[in-house]
Amino acid sequence: MEWLKYFFTRGPKNTVKLKDGTNFLYSGPWQKLAELPTYTLLDRFYLGEFCAAEYTIVADFDTANREIIKAIVVAGEQKADVTLFGRSNLGQHILDISATVNASYVDVSVRPQQEDSTNMAGAKVFFQATYFKTINPPR
Repeated sequence: MEWLKYFFTRGPKNTVKLKDGTNFLYSGPWQKLAELPTYTLLDRFYLGEFCAAEYTIVADFDTANREIIKAIVVAGEQKADVTLFGRSNLGQHILDISATVNASYVDVSVRPQQEDSTNMAGAKVFFQATYFKTINPPR
């Protein structure tokens, strides 16, 4: 773990600071997008542990069809909500995103878009997440 000192330093207000020029690299593990109408489970988090998450989701169908989405998810015992706050692609949407909840956990799922007749099933999808701890646990 000695090598970590080359990338991180102590930041202000009890933060961890990346040294200049340091970046993160993500490449998976990826999942293959199922055929419509099936949703593909992307992530699951437990309500007793986390109450919200921020996602960067990448879909790669082929060299002409790629998409990146920024999404936030918040959940309680009875409801989950997804808000997309950034989306970029090479001309057409690839993914629809949903979040469902039961009294225990939240499932974040994706499926091929339905805006046009292009079948995007089979796209490779992966994500990066930042989770936010639950302060008031479920009863």
